[in-house]
Amino acid sequence: MDATQIHEPSSGRRMMTAIAIVLALLTGFGGYHLLRNTILSNARGFGDQLARSFAAEEEVRLEAMSLMVVNGANDLDTLMSFGATEADFQRRLDVLGSSTSRVLDGVSTSPFLIVDGSIITSSSETAADHADVDREAWYRELREQNDPVMISDAYQGRESGAELLTIATLVDGKADVLGIDVPAGQFEALNSRFELPANSSYFLFDGAGEIVAAETSVDVGDGLSDEYMDRLGESVLAGRLDDESTTYVGTVGEERSIFYAELENGWLSVITIPTSEVLSSGWDESLTVLAGICLVLTIVMVGVLVAYRVRSARLRKVTHTLQILGNTFYAIYLIDYKRGTYTSIKSRPEIAAQLGKRGSYRRFQETMRTVMEPKTFEGFKESFSLENMARIAAENVQQFGGEYRRYIDGVPRWTSIRLIADPILSKHEFILCFRFVDDELRERAQSVELLESSLAAARESAKRKEIFFSNISHDMRTPLNAIIGLTRLLREHMDEPQEAERYLSLVEDAGEQLSGLVGDVLDISHSEHVASGVLHVETTDLAEVIERAVAPFRDRAQAENKQIDVSIETAHTVVKADARRLRQVLNNLISNALKYSYAGARVTIRLDAEERDESDTRRTRGYRIIVADTGIGMSEEFLPHLFEPYAREEVFAPRGITGTGLGMPIVKNLVEQMGGTIDVESTPDVGTTYYLNIPFETVENTSAPTDAGATTAASVNAACDDNRADTPITALVAEDNVANTIIVQSLLESLGATVVCVEDGQAALETFAESEEGAFDVILMDMQMPRMDGAEATRAIRALDRADAKTVGVVAVTASAFADDVAQAMRAGMDSFTTKPLSLDGLKHAIEEALRRRRKNNHV
Repeated sequence: MDATQIHEPSSGRRMMTAIAIVLALLTGFGGYHLLRNTILSNARGFGDQLARSFAAEEEVRLEAMSLMVVNGANDLDTLMSFGATEADFQRRLDVLGSSTSRVLDGVSTSPFLIVDGSIITSSSETAADHADVDREAWYRELREQNDPVMISDAYQGRESGAELLTIATLVDGKADVLGIDVPAGQFEALNSRFELPANSSYFLFDGAGEIVAAETSVDVGDGLSDEYMDRLGESVLAGRLDDESTTYVGTVGEERSIFYAELENGWLSVITIPTSEVLSSGWDESLTVLAGICLVLTIVMVGVLVAYRVRSARLRKVTHTLQILGNTFYAIYLIDYKRGTYTSIKSRPEIAAQLGKRGSYRRFQETMRTVMEPKTFEGFKESFSLENMARIAAENVQQFGGEYRRYIDGVPRWTSIRLIADPILSKHEFILCFRFVDDELRERAQSVELLESSLAAARESAKRKEIFFSNISHDMRTPLNAIIGLTRLLREHMDEPQEAERYLSLVEDAGEQLSGLVGDVLDISHSEHVASGVLHVETTDLAEVIERAVAPFRDRAQAENKQIDVSIETAHTVVKADARRLRQVLNNLISNALKYSYAGARVTIRLDAEERDESDTRRTRGYRIIVADTGIGMSEEFLPHLFEPYAREEVFAPRGITGTGLGMPIVKNLVEQMGGTIDVESTPDVGTTYYLNIPFETVENTSAPTDAGATTAASVNAACDDNRADTPITALVAEDNVANTIIVQSLLESLGATVVCVEDGQAALETFAESEEGAFDVILMDMQMPRMDGAEATRAIRALDRADAKTVGVVAVTASAFADDVAQAMRAGMDSFTTKPLSLDGLKHAIEEALRRRRKNNHV
């Protein structure tokens, strides 16, 4: 856009000054006797003209600020329609504050927005001043008046105590308000640019007679008193100074002539001049007339120059406003609906030549017909007719418009058209502007879609978690009830061995069931907060991993009259893998296969590996593990939700089924951590088959450490030294819980070990340090203990200056089996770990692994 720039040539100002001087000389000589008789009357007229000049400057600034408020309200209304956030409003207010300050030559302003009774502003004082807007007189006036913009009288802020002026408008005619607070004192600086006559004073009063600004060239000591200014304002408002012969007593007792003009908003611009300056009674007759003529002509000259500057400033502000609009709109036109004309401020290249700079509005409409679809043009012609513009102006509508689609080079573009009324324009003029809004509409649609999608996902997640907590509450209370109830029955039947044995067996089953449920909950919680776990990879025999995973279920399968078959169809079973995590996956799948099947069912686990050409030297090979059952199967509708947390299919299944709906999500998470995939096929009443496809690094010609472990106490002793299979080991146990200490000690003693128990890590360190070298073969260290935890105690023991500090095996005993917890234990110098609740096999395997690893490290 090339908006017309308004210049103020210095030659024009000089010409105006020269004309004023010539007129002063001619009038002085030619009207000597005439002016003598009419000097007082003329002085009144010229004085009032000067007051009007001051008033005109104030009105221009107030109109400029009103325009900024209205434009700001239009922008904020658009933001509201797009669902903007408070941060968006805050940024827009910051821009408005900067713009008003820049346009008004540095005047400090405080924009604020009141939406649904809440105030948004960057100023805490402004927020406090308008905390209860319904009590503000200016707000009630805004609601009751017909004008779009309300300019308040001066008032004192409720909290800040500052003298304020508020310029405000309603946002789209609703209860929401956009306003700008301006300190009343700022107007004094604005008025100081005028050259007041000698010994004169200037005052600006609001509609209530309260002083807004004052400037004087009179030496009044400590300044103009509030009483004096209040009395002056009251006299002017009361009309007691309307007569041209009436004078007013000044601050030092002199008579002063009063000249004033009323602004459109009811404010008063008042100038006081000593009467002696207007009419010097002690002067010679000729000097009196000449002095009067010169004074009057000086006032005229100043008035003319001020009026000229006011008009120039107003034109500059119009140009600046159009430049601001030009940054947003691709086409801008000034429409005069009374004359039926338009002026092109900015236009699209394809129609700029047809429109020219200005023309009739009929010509403008015909040009618009060429760039709009017929149906769209008919709506435009009706909505933006000269008659409709006159109606909009009569109803005092500040902005009118809508959106339509037009084609640019064959591409459809959504366009917003706005008809804007601006106080800086004439009453019969509008600004008609166009801008593309494709991105805004698209972003709005995307935002709505994203919000709807997020809301639906949140509701679905909340529903699943609600179902999960309901299920987990039931599933955990069931074994807890069994443990508590059976313990009570056990006390009552201690003298009945068979009954007591039956109760103990049931307690053990309930405990294992509860342990599995807790483990599932902890595993899924960990997977939700950690993107990927840390796998503990070591040389592993897949065949032994599968056999150990199956072993705990064989007795159960036999008891339920079910069959488990294992088929190893590859010779390449030694690989690098996390055996514990792979067993966890298989345990879940085998458990589900038995759980969701009837008597006579068959469960098959098959291991196979991809075929390789002998020339293929890659170390990684793809393995497939298939777990198939002939159980009750799953419905086609449930299969897509199988791996979703908390999902459980409600089916008629064998009695006694419990679960959290977390097992399969855990399986999928573990398989993906291993770099593999899991697929499932299932048919109701036929069965389910899981396909695990996982790549493993193969290990050739290397015997993997057994995963199952030995089953005798001798194997633990032999792990310490090949020559001491019959020699029991000595174990140091650090455990702060008495019940756990008893359990660990009992399990170790069943393995033939000699046990020394201490209550925490500090005691373990002291006991080991005070013992003879080689006194302990292994240390079982609880991870969380008072005074000193297990990891810290292990590091301290490894740091001792004695040989066995490096050779003793250390087993981490922990209630947390997450990979990162295990890694932390290993970094502290521990050799293996076992998890609570403890089992004999798990404890024995952990001790063997710790002793074997420590022995291997010592031989290196």
